[in-house]
Amino acid sequence: MNFGSQPEPEEPLAFTEQEQDLLMKIAAAVDKELGIFGSDGIIGDTAEEVFDIYGSIADLMQVEDRTELNERDYSCIRQRVRKLATKHLPKPKRRFAVLDRVVCKVGGDREWAAGTVQAIDQDDITGQSFDGLVPYVVKIDPPNSRLVSVPEDSTCVVRAEVCFGQQPGALWFTGMCLPKAVRRGAQRTRRFRAGERVACAVADATDDYADWAAGTVAAIDHPVEVADGVAGGLAPYEVLLDSGGRVVVHVDEHWLIRDLALQPVGPRIAPDGTRCVARMDKRRAGDAIEMVDHATRKVRRMAADDEDEDDNDESAALLPPPANGPPASPPAAPPVPPPQELSLEDIEWTW
Repeated sequence: MNFGSQPEPEEPLAFTEQEQDLLMKIAAAVDKELGIFGSDGIIGDTAEEVFDIYGSIADLMQVEDRTELNERDYSCIRQRVRKLATKHLPKPKRRFAVLDRVVCKVGGDREWAAGTVQAIDQDDITGQSFDGLVPYVVKIDPPNSRLVSVPEDSTCVVRAEVCFGQQPGALWFTGMCLPKAVRRGAQRTRRFRAGERVACAVADATDDYADWAAGTVAAIDHPVEVADGVAGGLAPYEVLLDSGGRVVVHVDEHWLIRDLALQPVGPRIAPDGTRCVARMDKRRAGDAIEMVDHATRKVRRMAADDEDEDDNDESAALLPPPANGPPASPPAAPPVPPPQELSLEDIEWTW
């Protein structure tokens, strides 16, 4: 009897006792896999697809004259159910977005490395992830400059890149994140002086997300000592936070440190979807519109009627930084490059 391609009969099919036993074994294996994904959360009618799994496995076992499931059957069921669940389950909510800066576990001597999210929810060709999806593909900073997969969206394998030091042992991450090579477009001059008021990216209370916290630059070119085999070096700034404690800014970039006069204290990446990480920030100031460039610390003011005009209008006024700021603004950093076009062969699968 052909289970997979059997047309719908006018009369109920009469299965032999052996066929019923076979289908019960297959159904038990499929139900077990569905239970892993939480079948209650699956959207839509999946009965036809589930019965198709039953039929294809039963047909194969009948052709091979087997009455017991083997490892190949279980593997096929696992992959088919993952595919079904990926199709019908609601998309998981991810903490990070494409082009967000993160630190992820990569293994090897370096263990953790900073990089940029290139893609979200990619198909898992290894079959090892929980729901058939790779939460993130991240491009690690130079000199590695390789694509790595992140197997789960949890702080134990991926976290926001922030200024570390608030928690005991967190400076270990600073050593991991210190640039091993100069990034293209990285700041060559320091944007802040000792004593300036700044907003620093720090981990939030849950350690899963990030906030902007107020502080004062305590030192420039702060030495980071070798710790637990992790190479040290010079970090651009050490900052004393208003809330107490100190953090180290490992690169002088707008996503880690900003002018406090331009960046309010508050959520940076939050569970409710709040995001405050973009270099350019357009906001209303009375009857006017301000365009803030957090990299150069320049502000362009324009009338509200001009809000939709080209942001690169050279005639627009650029406000200088505060009086206690640097004598000259650093050159504008180049635009953030778009996500790299992905090829499965280029991704290093980290499990």
